[in-house]
Amino acid sequence: MAAVQDGIRDSMREFFDAWNVDGNGVKPACEALFAHMASLPGLKLAFLYRQGISLSIRALPVENQEKIVALLDIIDDAPEERWVSLCFDASRVTDPEERGDLVPQGLQGVDACCFDYDADDSALLTYLIERLTEAAA
Repeated sequence: MAAVQDGIRDSMREFFDAWNVDGNGVKPACEALFAHMASLPGLKLAFLYRQGISLSIRALPVENQEKIVALLDIIDDAPEERWVSLCFDASRVTDPEERGDLVPQGLQGVDACCFDYDADDSALLTYLIERLTEAAA
């Protein structure tokens, strides 16, 4: 199980509890992605909330907390229309369905594979959970 400080769990619960308007239908996916990140062994989660900009959850390897494995951003510039960006170090994941975007040097100076989740899509959610599991392995 990922090392998740109680403060992060509490902050995320407060954030999710206060999220009352979900115009894009992405809140359940955000909750599922956070829960999955928190369940993965060998990771430590870090949290940064910049109200009106984004809420970022970083999954870091416990043995090297300088390198981000995955970055989950809930974009908060229009709270009633929030959407998600999930980025990985591209060397840690595959994208067999080519659903992501390659962002050269997009994550701590290394190539990133990023996925946008901006509408309720159970197939994409399953795909992203698989990518999280792969990145953490």
